[in-house]
Amino acid sequence: MKKKDKVYTIALLIVFLSLVPRLVNFDSTVVIGTVHSLRQLDVATIARNIYMDPMTFFTPLIDRGESFNTVPPMKVGLEFQLMPLLVAILYSIFGIHTSFGPIVSLLFYIGSCWAIYKISRYYLTEIGCLFSLTIFCFSSQYIVYSSTFMPESEVIFFLLITFLLFKRYLSSPNNCRLVLFFVSLTLSMLVKLTNAYMLPVYFYLWVINLGKFKLKDRILLIGVGVLGFLLTLLYYWLVNKYADTPYVSNILSDKVFKNLGSKYVDIDFWELFFKYMIMYFAPIGFLVFLLGVFRVSKCHFELIVWLFCVVLFEHVSGYNILVNHIYYFLPTVPIVSLICGLGFQDIKYVIGKLNIWNGTKDLILVLIPLLLITQLLFLYKSYGFTGDATYAKLQRQEGENLKKVLAQYSSNDGRSLIGLLRWEEYPVLYYSEQLGWMFAYDENGENIKANIQELKKKGCKFIYVSPRDKDSKVAELLKSELKLIFDPRLEGLLLKVI
Repeated sequence: MKKKDKVYTIALLIVFLSLVPRLVNFDSTVVIGTVHSLRQLDVATIARNIYMDPMTFFTPLIDRGESFNTVPPMKVGLEFQLMPLLVAILYSIFGIHTSFGPIVSLLFYIGSCWAIYKISRYYLTEIGCLFSLTIFCFSSQYIVYSSTFMPESEVIFFLLITFLLFKRYLSSPNNCRLVLFFVSLTLSMLVKLTNAYMLPVYFYLWVINLGKFKLKDRILLIGVGVLGFLLTLLYYWLVNKYADTPYVSNILSDKVFKNLGSKYVDIDFWELFFKYMIMYFAPIGFLVFLLGVFRVSKCHFELIVWLFCVVLFEHVSGYNILVNHIYYFLPTVPIVSLICGLGFQDIKYVIGKLNIWNGTKDLILVLIPLLLITQLLFLYKSYGFTGDATYAKLQRQEGENLKKVLAQYSSNDGRSLIGLLRWEEYPVLYYSEQLGWMFAYDENGENIKANIQELKKKGCKFIYVSPRDKDSKVAELLKSELKLIFDPRLEGLLLKVI
């Protein structure tokens, strides 16, 4: 077998093995119910609504109210909904199955593996490419978010494809590659506006390659980048203009820019930053990364620019966002993987200089990635899907049964306005296919009465209490104010708003 074919075979084996933790006990009900349920269910709801009414693609709808100030279904100012559109297309062919969301994420993940490998070939030797691919594929939190009903895998895919297309355009400029880069760049920012942090990287590459282009080509390339960014901003402006609740990333908020300077000395932020570095890449990966940073500082300066932009993005996100949304750290995965590849090349060079048996050298080079994978899988097991899988299945069952129960009370469209005790019961609302609000658990009787009055004003007809709360003080307060509807199909309580 030729050396090139051998490297490709090992790369494919790494990607194949990385699918195992993503597919073991693959159950979309558990996936959706145990990690960032609110975000996953919003995406799943948008996909289902696009399937039911394709025009909602332009005005994304979710079936919950953000607060009592909004009446569902609610128009939200979200990113370009490519993933929900793809899932809706699959729904139209095969029927509604929530597993299509995670499956689409996995397909984007596989595409990202191909892209990171191709990018690494510009900077690394064969062994560096394989190590870079290993840490990319087995990064503990990337295992989680590349198999959820969330667009994070799609975001990473377009980021990498855009960078790869730009590198290819610079190596051999032609109009076809320029058009592909423009489309990919625009899509990259549309699916996640924060991908715009890569623009300085492209600008740096443009500057160091100016000698390859005539003046008109230089202007054209800058124009492509500016046009893509302006089209993205236009889309976000339009979608938020007609939204009931603007939902654009906090990267645009005044508060973020106002606090930007203070975040550089925020001890809590830096403590969390390095904690996430260990969680994402394991102690071994972090040490190899430090070696790679030393090496990359002497060559491939565009990777330093990329790393700086990512760290700046994490700064702008800040402690409050990162501590509640660990997936905001995902942009570190591609660049850290590439830099780790450089670090591992240095390790190989040092080991090669040792006066020991060649077989021992090879054994060390194999053991390091194996230990890395072991650490990453342990971290994935510890910090991955941390919710209650059994309860997630119960919520789906309750939601589906609630739909059947409410069918006899609902209007012609089969959907009722309902309230649910606790935000954690959002899966019940989703699987019941109803419209409604979640409200907080509060044992204060006056607050409970106030919530009931607010729900009445909005036309709410029913309130659902989950099995874990049906014997609680709040449930007793609700039963004293509302009419209990008994149905053996429900394990929780269903109350009619009088």
